[in-house]
Amino acid sequence: MRKIQNIFAVMIVVLFSTTAFAGDAAKFYVEDPANRNTVTFKSSAPLEDIVGTTNQITGYLNFNPDNPTEGGQGQLTVPVASLNTGIPMRDEHLRSANWLNAEKYSDIILNISSITKAELVKEMDNSKTFDLTTAGDFTLHGITKQINFTARVTYLEETEMTKMRLPGNLLAVRTEFSVPLDDFNITGPENMKIIGAKIGENIDIEVSLFASTSSPAMAQKK
Repeated sequence: MRKIQNIFAVMIVVLFSTTAFAGDAAKFYVEDPANRNTVTFKSSAPLEDIVGTTNQITGYLNFNPDNPTEGGQGQLTVPVASLNTGIPMRDEHLRSANWLNAEKYSDIILNISSITKAELVKEMDNSKTFDLTTAGDFTLHGITKQINFTARVTYLEETEMTKMRLPGNLLAVRTEFSVPLDDFNITGPENMKIIGAKIGENIDIEVSLFASTSSPAMAQKK
């Protein structure tokens, strides 16, 4: 009888431990050795349209596919020096003190402090897709502003197919938002009035990335 009680007690401990673990947000690392994650930025103005990209995006995302609004947070970082518009001289101008000042403000950082709303839009055997509303802050040119934006996130349990992308469980993230240059004191060369004529007053940003529960070191071994 005592043995049965002990076995029952162990089963209860294991059950509650497993349940508690399942309810925690998992950490997903944003670092693809193949540089397939992409940030695209677009400027539209009467005299010129500019499109630039970078594949150098790193960070982490905490996410619970069973309860997305619980413990959701993260940080994404992009080096200013990695921004590429396809014209080397224009890239030099972009990084200069007149614009983003890469020497003084080396990184662009998006902090996600919470997921305020989550809607399940699709569920399959090994995946769940959500439309999320998030809150956080965005740091550019040494200035930090609060930001709210939406994202479509798909959680994928590890399968032979997903391992072709990265090992571990994955998050596929797609989001876009707009950044007003005036909010970040980006004015361009003094008295030239470029913003509004050749550079848009707002820069549209699109992010497309995969994150993995496997550490970057494990992904390197893939």
